[in-house]
Amino acid sequence: MESVKVKRSELLKIIRKNRETHYQKFEKALEDYKVVVIKTLEEKIEQAQRGIEIDEYVSLVRPKNQTKCYDRVIRMLELCVDKTVELDHQEAENYIFDRWDWTNQFETLSSGYAATASFYVGK
Repeated sequence: MESVKVKRSELLKIIRKNRETHYQKFEKALEDYKVVVIKTLEEKIEQAQRGIEIDEYVSLVRPKNQTKCYDRVIRMLELCVDKTVELDHQEAENYIFDRWDWTNQFETLSSGYAATASFYVGK
């Protein structure tokens, strides 16, 4: 199937729900990121104070809030005069199944920070 017609109102519900889910995941990822950054820097400060040679470079990627991707589509659908909308394969992947080109990177980053943060909090 190359395309699908969907009710605009149903698509809006799906995208709004996906947006909310993403934003909640982003907030959690950001909190975990902060824990990891603080603990990483504290460890480096402790090592420096003890005179241990340290790698001064810290490479931690801040999670990115992708709600603008959702907001753009939501606004377009709000302004759409048609009751149904035709989605191609890629649009269906993004809007219905919530799989975007950035999804894998976001999920990998988030789960990594969650695991590391829980390790630090459990210490």
